[in-house]
Amino acid sequence: MFKNRYSLLSKRFAISALLLPSVLPSTFAQALTLTDVLNAAMANQSIANTEFKANNNTSWLASNPKLALSYLKSDLKDGTDETEISLNLPIKSSQQKLIDEKLVAAQKLTQSLLAYNQKLTLSGQIRQQVWAIKISQNKQENLTQKLAFLDKLEQQYQTLFNNAAATKYPLLLIKKEKIDTQVAQLEQTQRLTTLMEQYQALTGLTLLPKDIVEKNIIADLTINQLINEHPLVKKLEQQWFEQQQRLTLADNQSEPWNLSLSAKSLNNASVDEKQIGIAAELPLNFFNITNQAVSNEWAQAQGEYQLARSLLLITLKNQLQSVINEQHFLTQKQQLLQKAKSLSKDIIRETQLLVEAEQIEQGQAIRRMLNAFNTKAQFSLNQLLLLKNNAMLRQAAGLSL
Repeated sequence: MFKNRYSLLSKRFAISALLLPSVLPSTFAQALTLTDVLNAAMANQSIANTEFKANNNTSWLASNPKLALSYLKSDLKDGTDETEISLNLPIKSSQQKLIDEKLVAAQKLTQSLLAYNQKLTLSGQIRQQVWAIKISQNKQENLTQKLAFLDKLEQQYQTLFNNAAATKYPLLLIKKEKIDTQVAQLEQTQRLTTLMEQYQALTGLTLLPKDIVEKNIIADLTINQLINEHPLVKKLEQQWFEQQQRLTLADNQSEPWNLSLSAKSLNNASVDEKQIGIAAELPLNFFNITNQAVSNEWAQAQGEYQLARSLLLITLKNQLQSVINEQHFLTQKQQLLQKAKSLSKDIIRETQLLVEAEQIEQGQAIRRMLNAFNTKAQFSLNQLLLLKNNAMLRQAAGLSL
């Protein structure tokens, strides 16, 4: 009788352990997308997705005009009193006007890069959060299925023990495993609750997209190609471009022209004379006089930029390489787990034959079945880790949701 009941138990385990059902968590919504989540997070974090209005300072004036007034009174009886008013207009040189136009266009690009990097930062937080929830739910689902299996196993061994068809040790082993599983399930439930609260605080949503799998990055792109196109690199390059333009403005070659409009009144006992005139002051740039202070600032700024860019490229390359290495590891692990899952079926079948032939101890048979169950759970978990890795690879490459 014991052999028949144990054989039936093994067959039931083979079905429940190796063909785990896929249960859709109620926290996932069919119509919701990751882009929707990103937009909700931006709204929840009060990050406005508005266009930047650049200061279109492209007039011909280099700075504010200056108005000068003077009055000179003679101390002689027949002396001449002078009254003068002049308007000084600093006119932009052609080079300064060109630089201003470049800076206006650069402002728009800078704002665009800033907005994208904000999206990228939120995308990273969202990716981490949704995959942590997905993985936690997978673990919780596997623990629930394992607990259901242990409940059935406990009932059957309790019956066998009551009928003196089995010792108490297998029953105690099952009870201990059941308690350990309940503890793990409680911990996972607590973790899932915390993760959902963090997700809601980040996005303002209580539901997650059903489909959180993202497209693979084009395989023929090298690491150097990916990091050279990274938005953080683009942002640094744009900052350096703007700094170059500002340094060029401080150079003598960008010195403005000065135009002065004057009116003068000369008044004495015999003469009341009015004079008007114009004066122009033009820098002679062909002398190419070098400003040492500006030259020093150029050298320092260029050195700081090159160092910052090198360090950024190293950091991004290490991050990307780390994710790629993890991908290779998870892929190899998945191949091994696939083999282990197939072997688990054979182990269950062989264990069943050993039980029927009374050539295996009951506790050992139970442990083998539980190991086979755990192998299936590891296989499904590693599948999710591979999909998460792809999301982290896109994040490391600077691709937002």
